[in-house]
Amino acid sequence: MEIEPIIQLAKAFRNAIVSVPKNEFETGLGCTNFPHACCDEASLLLAAFLTDNGHEDSYRVHGIHGGSKEELRTHVWLSYSGLIIDITADQFISYEQPPIIVVPESNFHKTFEIESKEVADFRVKFENDLNCLSSFSHDYERVLSRVAV
Repeated sequence: MEIEPIIQLAKAFRNAIVSVPKNEFETGLGCTNFPHACCDEASLLLAAFLTDNGHEDSYRVHGIHGGSKEELRTHVWLSYSGLIIDITADQFISYEQPPIIVVPESNFHKTFEIESKEVADFRVKFENDLNCLSSFSHDYERVLSRVAV
């Protein structure tokens, strides 16, 4: 599989998230300054975007106790077809991670203990939670309106 199309999709999606005014979000994306504390919401939305662009079956990976001293309490990213996809790792400033990570292996991500791995697309994850589904759908539409691929 070629990585470049995934990188381009991730880059376009992250740029779109950044361009949406914070007060237009209904999920946690509106509560903080992206990418800080936005990894879960961003990953769930990105998974839907990947699915809509022909890259189905990404997984939400929840890691705990990461970092060189296990000081990073929690982080979420995507796993897709043997790749790590992370558009929020740069929130950990002292680790100097790039804004877009699409790689088969990452020493940074290896520092986390994997607590859970589940289907990532918010439309599947929240199919029985109409409040969350509604909020994420709203935010997804806001981001999609600004995606330039």
